[in-house]
Amino acid sequence: IVTFVISLLLLIIDYSCFLTADAFNVHTFFDGKFEGVLLIFFALWWIIGVIIITRVGGVAYHASNIYFSSWLSLVTCIYTLNLWSGSKGIISIQELTSLSLTLPGWYVLFLGSLVVLGSIADVYSGLETKDLKSDSVFGLILSGASSVVAGYFILVHYRFISVPKIGGLIELMMAAIILTFWILGLVVLTSESGIAASISNYCKQEIAEISGSNVYIFSWLCFLSCCNIVLRWNSSYAMSFVQAVQRRGESEQDVSGGKDDEENDDFAI
Repeated sequence: IVTFVISLLLLIIDYSCFLTADAFNVHTFFDGKFEGVLLIFFALWWIIGVIIITRVGGVAYHASNIYFSSWLSLVTCIYTLNLWSGSKGIISIQELTSLSLTLPGWYVLFLGSLVVLGSIADVYSGLETKDLKSDSVFGLILSGASSVVAGYFILVHYRFISVPKIGGLIELMMAAIILTFWILGLVVLTSESGIAASISNYCKQEIAEISGSNVYIFSWLCFLSCCNIVLRWNSSYAMSFVQAVQRRGESEQDVSGGKDDEENDDFAI
């Protein structure tokens, strides 16, 4: 309700600017800083809201519209904040992730793994069945390790850590290993008797009932981000190879051109 009312008022005010020149303009008020503060407030508001609404057994799993609209509201707030930030010359998501082709994938994997980690920890606290607890422990280890690896390679891209080399074989090998474990994670976590068989339904195993959680969606997101990293690494390697061949060809042409000039000079003498 808060987001809807404030957004509606801002739309009405924004539309009134076209009718009267003296109307309040949120885009220019305090040099646009007021709009930025509102967008930051909305983003933080919906981060907290999504955590509460989509937690295990939360209200989001009583109707899919609540679940998807909550996440859509958060994504929209962040997207709008990113547009505002870019228009004001502040760093944007595009600039933040443009250092390499694989960096966006590492960011998605890092954030997705954190969501899975928190969700499984919430699921684990309400489990009583031993088999489901073992699956949850596996999910905790997988998502925890995945977030650590993804965070490590994000720091490597910003040169806070110098090892390994960006775009090297180690990056590909680690992405492939994490991808393999996420395939196994999908088999374990999203199976019919797993802790994340679907988004909103619950699975029954003996007397255990598991409410819906974010684990299903974000486990698949982590898997897809790993696939994206591997594919992007391959594209980056291919581009680097082509550029290296072109540079080698240009250097050979320069060398051969220099030799021809020397031969012409000797002939002239």
